[in-house]
Amino acid sequence: MQTNASPVGDENRRRALRARTLKGGKIIFSNGYSVFDCTIRNLSDSGALLTLSNPLGVPSHFDLAMGAAKPRRPCSIRWRTDKAIGVSFDDADSAAA
Repeated sequence: MQTNASPVGDENRRRALRARTLKGGKIIFSNGYSVFDCTIRNLSDSGALLTLSNPLGVPSHFDLAMGAAKPRRPCSIRWRTDKAIGVSFDDADSAAA
């Protein structure tokens, strides 16, 4: 089941090109009380593609942790399927400045 915008053709609407990657990540919400493991499949300064076993319980806004050495990035879901979500980083404009 797919909701929101389709991942097909989104390359043309992205603000930055994404690099393929295969990193572990954590989706964090509810003040850190809820954590889902995910895989970061591609990444740019403005967003990412995340895969996980069941994205149904992931809220529309959350923090993404990409490792202990990097700060968490606040995210907003742009689209979702039954195994993946596309997110934009809410702090992308300030990170680019």
